[in-house]
Amino acid sequence: MRSVIAMIRNSRCHQLVSQALAGHAELRNVPDERDFLRAMTYARPTAVLLERRDTRGFLVADHIRAARSAHAAVRVLICTSFTPEAFDDVMYLGRCSPTGIVLFDLQPVATVREKILGGEREQSATSELHDSIGSEVHPLVIAMLRWCLQRVDRESVTVAALAEAFDISPEALARKLKRAGLPSPRALIAWARLLSVARRLDEPSRHVDAIALEFQFGSGSALRGQLMRYTGMTPTDLRDRGAVKTASHLFSAAFASTTAARIEGER
Repeated sequence: MRSVIAMIRNSRCHQLVSQALAGHAELRNVPDERDFLRAMTYARPTAVLLERRDTRGFLVADHIRAARSAHAAVRVLICTSFTPEAFDDVMYLGRCSPTGIVLFDLQPVATVREKILGGEREQSATSELHDSIGSEVHPLVIAMLRWCLQRVDRESVTVAALAEAFDISPEALARKLKRAGLPSPRALIAWARLLSVARRLDEPSRHVDAIALEFQFGSGSALRGQLMRYTGMTPTDLRDRGAVKTASHLFSAAFASTTAARIEGER
């Protein structure tokens, strides 16, 4: 059975995580920081769960780095309640590239389990978004979008990482898209992030500020601004029209491959 190491003091959070993982993974809560570091060295867990701040009140950036260093493939998640001060903390911790965020006072059990362990639901959602993109988008762009969609709600995706995944330099990738008359690699990553946001918007109970926190935007206003920049719509507009369907259509329009055959030939 998979194992999860947690350093969680909040009883409500621990109760939800225990319920989410019951029968799916062994949960070991080690509130003592020395035990946590030792466990990270030897246990090689599937995932690590951390509250935003340790017992001394310091942000857990060093713990995130230690978890990554001990086991590069481990999923490292920040567990937090939905509070105004959480935004600043999460934005700072985002520099350490945590895998994601568990909002223990808002997210249902199934979502918490998916966040911690990943799995079929996560892949299914990615496939649904992929399938809703229009056929006029070039297959290479579709492949890059799919790669991004599998990661943007778990980690910070960079142009360099995207280019490396497709065995091309960042400069050559940007040049290919530009000569094909398409938006930049950075815009592609931003669209992937917003398409994942759109999936959350189609869940009526999700508050925009909570979605912003989950995807490490600085605030609900920052998320609204990003949506307006790329889609020309507010979160409410997208919800009213069907967020995933509408955002997918707008992405297809932005990346329509009228000249994208040149992607293949440009070196």
